[in-house]
Amino acid sequence: MRKYFIGFFSAILIVFSVITVGYQLTYKYTNTKAQQSKEQMLTEHIEKSGSISTKGDAVKNNGYYISSLQGYVVVYCDDHKTVYEVTDISINSLPKDIQEKVMNSMYIESTEELYQFLENYSS
Repeated sequence: MRKYFIGFFSAILIVFSVITVGYQLTYKYTNTKAQQSKEQMLTEHIEKSGSISTKGDAVKNNGYYISSLQGYVVVYCDDHKTVYEVTDISINSLPKDIQEKVMNSMYIESTEELYQFLENYSS
């Protein structure tokens, strides 16, 4: 009777091991296929759209507009509506050619140029 019990226990252990190994192999195969499918879909999407999208906002700063408001220099973002900075630089303290440019909304490309301008004409 004891021989049968050891044989039965060994058979159950072998069957359980085979099922576990089979499950693991199937799981790995399925994950590999899913990953390949995902990569293929992403590649096709990139080829169709020509770009990759990600979560979050990426905003490109296209420059600034320097204009006048109530006799003072005001800096607007590139949308010409959002005030970036209000300065205490009076329009009358600027040279005539710069006054004309500011009155016509002078465009400045980068933040560095903007701060150079503001440093040059403040005080």
